[in-house]
Amino acid sequence: MKEYIKPKPDMTPEEVENTWYFNFISKVLHKLYPSIKGLRAREEGAVSGKSLVFLDAIVNPWEMAEQYKDKGLVIAKFMRPEYIREDDTMSLSTMFDVVDEYGDRHSSFNFIYRGIEHDMEEVLVDLHKNDNIPEDMKFYGRPHIMNFYVTNK
Repeated sequence: MKEYIKPKPDMTPEEVENTWYFNFISKVLHKLYPSIKGLRAREEGAVSGKSLVFLDAIVNPWEMAEQYKDKGLVIAKFMRPEYIREDDTMSLSTMFDVVDEYGDRHSSFNFIYRGIEHDMEEVLVDLHKNDNIPEDMKFYGRPHIMNFYVTNK
């Protein structure tokens, strides 16, 4: 069984990633959003002694488009696997377009920020406020996803 460290103020990214809470958050987000392939603590700003713990999410945009295809989410025309370098960072709204009932493509900005990213943030807030998770297992700051990195895996 893996040995976890307890959260404490002023943790390094490696320490953040070796906590039970980080691993729990990763599993919950992957279960709800299978296209999220992993999380990592940010090099700068990952310190958990502040009000937020900044994390980066690694996503497979092709799987995310499949998950939300019933809502019209499609991959942006420039997003071809052969053009994307592993670990490129980009906004989710640049990865996708939304197709309306007439087949026209539109910016996915509102759908992404008022939909997917908002929902992910709500999950993180709910987990952090959850009384069933002992306080000494949680970060001192609330987890927050800052960036999305692309993966083809």
